[in-house]
Amino acid sequence: MVQISDLLAIFYCFSFPLLATMQLLKLQMPKFAALWGQLIVFMGSFIAVTNPPVYDFADFP
Repeated sequence: MVQISDLLAIFYCFSFPLLATMQLLKLQMPKFAALWGQLIVFMGSFIAVTNPPVYDFADFP
């Protein structure tokens, strides 16, 4: 699995416009605001799962 931190610039260029678009669509369609909110939270959860932290205990005293 590729760490997102290795592709940080590309990730920001992709995710910021996507999140902004999703937020604007949520504001434009109040009838589907709950759906858009769930999709935004799901996307955040997906990012957290696909970009796990790296623990290096080799230098631990």
